[in-house]
Amino acid sequence: MTFDPQSDDEAQWSFDAEKALEPSVCRAIEWFTLLSDGTASKEIIAAHCHWLTEAPENAQAYEKVQKLWVGATQIHAMQQRRKKHRISRRDFGKLTLLAVAGLGSYGLLRSAAPDFETANGENRLIVLKDGSQIRMSGGTALSVKFSSAQRDIILHSGEAYFSVARGNIPFSVYAASGRVTALGTKFNIALSGDQAEVLVTEHAVQVDYATQSQVLRAGEKLTYEQDEISVRQKADAQVELSWLEGRLVFIDKPLGDVVHVLNRWSSTRLRVIDRQLAQRPVTLIVNIQDIDNILPQLKQSLLLETRHIPFWGTLLYSA
Repeated sequence: MTFDPQSDDEAQWSFDAEKALEPSVCRAIEWFTLLSDGTASKEIIAAHCHWLTEAPENAQAYEKVQKLWVGATQIHAMQQRRKKHRISRRDFGKLTLLAVAGLGSYGLLRSAAPDFETANGENRLIVLKDGSQIRMSGGTALSVKFSSAQRDIILHSGEAYFSVARGNIPFSVYAASGRVTALGTKFNIALSGDQAEVLVTEHAVQVDYATQSQVLRAGEKLTYEQDEISVRQKADAQVELSWLEGRLVFIDKPLGDVVHVLNRWSSTRLRVIDRQLAQRPVTLIVNIQDIDNILPQLKQSLLLETRHIPFWGTLLYSA
């Protein structure tokens, strides 16, 4: 039995917006909508893998759609209305219109190159002109905007540890629509999609996000996303900042979160589609130098199967 997301009678698309997209992008939108709620059967996952490997442009199109729509509220609404893994014509039209705008501006959004960028697996120290230091983890990008009145950093992606030099000019980091202002301090910011986690190791920072503001002190952490700042929690810096010492430590972390971090350090991109699998707790210690050998360890400890898909990555799924 084969599965084709376009076999539905509703899939006779007539939207003008669809004509503006390449066929591979249209199909990628269908697949993403179908798979994004994490309930796809093994048959559907196998069909998706087959489509990804049919042509390089398929995997590339799916990658772009993922970057644009992960976490979008439009996707959530479609998931609630979708029945029997079918996409309504109306919903596909909405997503296609968004894709025309999103893919059309994608190059513009990325055209302003960051001032500093690390490759996967790279650990880089930057010393700014005021003496402040930034340690960038793998897969991190940031920009520096200094003037006589402000010291601003824009963290575009990844994770970075900041050691701020004393001075009368405010030092702020903008990340995931929030602002973290140093109050004479050392702190870490890690991005995961639209979520930011802030952890302070020395003195304090002020976190401003949406309409909320909190002061976070040494030994504390919080996250912010979706217009909410979490409650402050005690932080175990030795565990959560272990990457500064050349290793990664995960204690009862969801597999999806673990994979997100591993992908910043590994040359092999891992993917988890199954939502239940992504929530499975993982306890793991990884030497960053040996991170490309992590797959056998994950397969054995979690009873996983893997499938490598050229141009897209390695899919993890339950055995």
